[in-house]
Amino acid sequence: MASQPPVRMNARPRAKTPAERADEATAVQRRLKEEAAERRRIAAAKAPGDTSAPRARASGRRRTP
Repeated sequence: MASQPPVRMNARPRAKTPAERADEATAVQRRLKEEAAERRRIAAAKAPGDTSAPRARASGRRRTP
């Protein structure tokens, strides 16, 4: 019976491959996008019934004398 080498508890975990990092980043971006969409849905439900498009601010316009 061969004995197993002891497992080091403070050993560094294996580094992720570029593909694993890309998959993880994609999953995080998807989750953030879904959370933002949910916040927008909640805000829209709480907002008054104004469904018109947001208006441009007039503060940037120049007035003729």
